[in-house]
Amino acid sequence: MAASSKFSAPSKGVRTFFLPIFCLLISATSAFFFACNGDPVAVPELQFPEIRELITPENAFVDPNDTLIVHARIVDPQGSSDIASVVLFATLPQNVGSFTLDMHDDGAEGDIIAGDGQFVVRFAGAQWQQAGTGEMLVRVTDFAANSTESASRSIEVKAGKRGSTPIIANLTIPDSIRVDSTYEIAVLATIADPDGSSDLDSVHYAIYGPSSPTALRTGLLQDDGQVDDGIAGNAIFGVSLTNTNISIGAGIYTLRVQAVDLSGNRSLPRTKSFMIQSALTNVPPVITSVSAPDTISRNTTGPFVLRVRASDPNGQADIDRVFFNTFLPDDRPSSGNPFFMRDDGVVDGNGLGDITANDGEYALTIGISATNAAGIYRFEFQAQDQAGLLSEKVAHQIVVTN
Repeated sequence: MAASSKFSAPSKGVRTFFLPIFCLLISATSAFFFACNGDPVAVPELQFPEIRELITPENAFVDPNDTLIVHARIVDPQGSSDIASVVLFATLPQNVGSFTLDMHDDGAEGDIIAGDGQFVVRFAGAQWQQAGTGEMLVRVTDFAANSTESASRSIEVKAGKRGSTPIIANLTIPDSIRVDSTYEIAVLATIADPDGSSDLDSVHYAIYGPSSPTALRTGLLQDDGQVDDGIAGNAIFGVSLTNTNISIGAGIYTLRVQAVDLSGNRSLPRTKSFMIQSALTNVPPVITSVSAPDTISRNTTGPFVLRVRASDPNGQADIDRVFFNTFLPDDRPSSGNPFFMRDDGVVDGNGLGDITANDGEYALTIGISATNAAGIYRFEFQAQDQAGLLSEKVAHQIVVTN
């Protein structure tokens, strides 16, 4: 449908300016010459801003809890700083009225990156006032008062409520990714839907480069258990990517995820920034903390948990394993060395073990019995990366009493 004439943009063309007429009297030996300039000078028109992309919802509900988002990608030949305003014009169903809303590019309320030419506005479905077919269009104006409008878009406004909207409860991707080798990157999103996980239709992701309005990669996260803990249908959606196909060089990147249910309800997008580093020199991991008891009795009735936090400047995915060796009171090494710790989020029937998977905290549940000699036991903790580099040892003593 064509845009309403009351929202029409100024016509494009060439502005004509008439310069003041002036004459020069030039004296020659025997004559006078007059030179006059009164011709019009054509000055090219400043280029107009463009609406390259417009994303509008297909439907709405007359409900104050129904949130709608309109998204416009604007390009101005003079740069994004030349954009004075972007306004959404809406005509109510049955043409009983209208409203206008300012769109923003400030990195908030659904906008990803401030000042990148991506403009967003959120508003409640109750603004449509009644059911029927409404109309929307967007007008962008620059500081020279040049304006451009989009074509009008229809939206079906329905009575009642849309229903529950899915929520992205958690979103994970490694904080730091390097591109000097090839390895897998896990993207995981935990989705909560008040209507049940069976109401979820799809979970979409997009990866944006540094200050880029265009996604480098898009796709779907799947709840098939292939990326997280092997359990399908647990509302944890994931995808496995290689580090080399999501980057265009070093910098800060943005992951954006949005869930859609069977009714077409879209969650609020959730974003997470991560760093891509190129040709980073490989360095060893680091043990940053150890949590273990100082004293235990060999007559204790239950096991206890040793916990270690480990990090790697090359990224958490570069840690291959975390382990410890124990030494008896007479300084002999334990026959079970080394003992490998886990970061898999698995606990036993007593609630002991690792609490959260892939959070950089490694744990191992151990026990002691009356056959163990009393005295001072030394524990030496280390982490090893994919290249075999070892962290510095961190030692901890546990005194075993009767």
